[in-house]
Amino acid sequence: MYKVYLIGAGQIGSRHLQALKKVNVLLDINVIDPSRQSLAVAKQRYEEMPAGKYPHTVNYFQQAPNGQNIDLAIIATTSNIRSEVIKNLLKSSRIKYFLLEKLLFNKKKDYHTVEKLFSKLKIKAWVNCPLRLRPLYKKIKDDFSDSRNISFRLTGYQWGLATNTIHCLDFLAYLFGNENFKINTASLDKKTVPSKRAGFLELNGTLYVDFDSSSKSRVRGEFTSYSSGNMPRVVEIFSEKQRYIFPDQEKDGEAWVSRTENNWGWEKVPFHIPLISETTTWVVEDILKKSHCLLPTYAESGKIHLNLLEPLRKFLNKNSEKKYDYYPFT
Repeated sequence: MYKVYLIGAGQIGSRHLQALKKVNVLLDINVIDPSRQSLAVAKQRYEEMPAGKYPHTVNYFQQAPNGQNIDLAIIATTSNIRSEVIKNLLKSSRIKYFLLEKLLFNKKKDYHTVEKLFSKLKIKAWVNCPLRLRPLYKKIKDDFSDSRNISFRLTGYQWGLATNTIHCLDFLAYLFGNENFKINTASLDKKTVPSKRAGFLELNGTLYVDFDSSSKSRVRGEFTSYSSGNMPRVVEIFSEKQRYIFPDQEKDGEAWVSRTENNWGWEKVPFHIPLISETTTWVVEDILKKSHCLLPTYAESGKIHLNLLEPLRKFLNKNSEKKYDYYPFT
């Protein structure tokens, strides 16, 4: 039996818990959250899921038990407390693997502090940026392998640009094996908006990204979040050899594909968007059975996070009276 800690039983944490029910190895699951209400909702969502192959043990706590040997810790808290949660957990228990939610932390120093801790204790850790797990996105990696000029465009209405761009940047880094990029914030809206999570901010406008051109491909990203309207999130990926359009990022459906060898005629292909309650099942099974998974490692994702968040922090400081020494996003 593997011991799993899930810390943070909110919206995302409860979906991780649902995924654990379907894991095909026996688990001792410990769900920790100071909120009784969050624990109750998480428990209800877990019980709503169909029974899996294994009868896992599940316990709910408002405070983490000490002195434990933990195989996997899933940290689904907000970014502003995640570093302290990790450090406190490592003071009291031994952990073999970590799965961390994004955005990782809200302070630059935490990225380096936690990296040193993981290295010292020989802990393997991954970050939950699961676009690279989507079946059709995996195929795109092969399709674009010999392209020289690649563009990625995401457009939609208030989709959480500051919070969710990290997913697209991780996907581009995965696609082209390049984690070095520069951010252009000149076209962002200067006025921030409140995040759906209290105490945090969000951004609208357009963010431009250029990946290091020293790689074999020139890769550019354009991410636009409109402050008004109701446009669904649309993704376009194109090069000199092919184009993909995903007309709705909210639900399963079809993508449109056009290739030079087909004289640029359009064809439909099925497109499945796995939920966290699906992807975490795959990830946890891989981690526990194989000691690795297809998500980005902590080191890889930490670099991508800072390449995004530092320019956003400087943008805020340039355009607001308040000066930030942290990242007010989660």
